[in-house]
Amino acid sequence: MAQLGDKAGVSYRVIAYYELESNHPPVHILVPLTKALGVSTDELLGVKGVKPDLNPEQASLWRRLKKAEVLSKRDRRALLQVLDALVKKNKTS
Repeated sequence: MAQLGDKAGVSYRVIAYYELESNHPPVHILVPLTKALGVSTDELLGVKGVKPDLNPEQASLWRRLKKAEVLSKRDRRALLQVLDALVKKNKTS
């Protein structure tokens, strides 16, 4: 939060408030926030989805994970457990 606040030119407390307490940041910090986050105002406000800046290999993984959203709650939980185990294994390697 502090880094985002620095980049946007506001205190970390302002960022914390709008992350935790409100979905509506004031107009005067929209432009600095979009620049700090590297997104458009439409993306920041949820009007338009954020497009991930991915290389082709990551894009393929992202597409597959998006398809997993239709899985049952049980299957999503199992998939997350597998992903967590793989990430943990690679952190210790």
